[in-house]
Amino acid sequence: MHTKLFLISGIFLLLTVSCDSKKGEAERVAKEFALAVNDKDLSAVNSLYPLVSKMKVSNVVDSLDYKKVKVNLQDSIYVAEYEPGGQLLYIDVKDNKEAEIINSRGIVKLDPSVFQLAQLTGVPVKKIDDYQLDLLFQPSKYTLFLTEQTYNKNGESLVVNYQDIHWVAGNNIEGLRNNVKISAKLTNQLNHEIKGDEYNLEINVAYGPGLNNSKLYVEPGVNLMPDESHVFVVTDQNLYKYFHNYNVAISAQILPKNQSIAGVLVFMGDFNGNEYNDFLKQNPGVNINNPATYATVSEINEEAANTAGQHVDEIKVFIKEFYRKYVFGTQNLSSDKSYYEKHLSPSLISTLRKEYEENTGENDGLGVWIFRSEDSESIGSHDVTVSYEGEGVFKVNVQDGQSKITKYITAKYVDGNVVLEKVSEFN
Repeated sequence: MHTKLFLISGIFLLLTVSCDSKKGEAERVAKEFALAVNDKDLSAVNSLYPLVSKMKVSNVVDSLDYKKVKVNLQDSIYVAEYEPGGQLLYIDVKDNKEAEIINSRGIVKLDPSVFQLAQLTGVPVKKIDDYQLDLLFQPSKYTLFLTEQTYNKNGESLVVNYQDIHWVAGNNIEGLRNNVKISAKLTNQLNHEIKGDEYNLEINVAYGPGLNNSKLYVEPGVNLMPDESHVFVVTDQNLYKYFHNYNVAISAQILPKNQSIAGVLVFMGDFNGNEYNDFLKQNPGVNINNPATYATVSEINEEAANTAGQHVDEIKVFIKEFYRKYVFGTQNLSSDKSYYEKHLSPSLISTLRKEYEENTGENDGLGVWIFRSEDSESIGSHDVTVSYEGEGVFKVNVQDGQSKITKYITAKYVDGNVVLEKVSEFN
């Protein structure tokens, strides 16, 4: 009997020593990580905490107090606490004493615009682990949810009303001779003030045969309270001959200076603070207490599904943004090679290049006008609605100035990216 008791006591002692050894290793890693953070040694931080390198909208905090760290075992994972109630490291120590930081809370901080968006939409940042919080604000189901809400509330043009863009050209117009005056009235249709230092108004004028030439005017923003308006005015003598012959197309857009997803949503969105709870109600599989299910928030980034039918909403939003930026907006698709090679199929790129060459005699551009009407002067309203026809085909109804047209765009979803394959007049 004494031998058995001695044997059991020995096993207990061995287990105790083993656990103490693992805890000591967790404490060592926690202190080493804190020192790496304090020394701004990013290489050491990434080595100890590999998930940090995958975080896109967060940065490690400036400092950690390694002298106060306390380590406890919770469900086979060691939790190192630097600060009571926050700043936690989750450390997995293997039987061979090999240790790795697998997650954290309060150890990384969101980018300022992302943190502001989290506050505006009611995300409990102090109750969510760092990696899951970062995933939430990468291009994800949640940011898609917020983007769609912004579109639904404010319309396709958001705070830009193209019907308020006017021009006059001719002799003796308000003292101007052989000149063009373009007026663009901007009305803040949002429920909050917009700051002038947060955006520019861009007016793009396409002119000449085939509207193959363009000129961009960038006007600094002004402060606007809700429902307040401001008229932006530009004049240009060099465009008189084109305007005089009505061979022009005008478009304008508000361009937030912070072009990140969070920056645009903070600027454009009207939020009531309940968006995160509403999102959870619509996605019952997401559980903030279970990282395994919470990670599904960002499956949109990692799925390799190639079928458009599983990603209809993402593709709809992409098509609308494509029209806003590159078809009706001021951004030049031809000069954004990394974008079009990522989001346009090789055959569609070839079609756009051929269209450009046939209409201009040059071979260094993309004929993006095939996404719109051929003869519209584009003065007036620009609007796009998208519906899914099935089998990867999206019906796009376009209000293009005075013209109403329909395009059919074939698209697919590949490795987390929308790819447009072709555009046609008929399905």
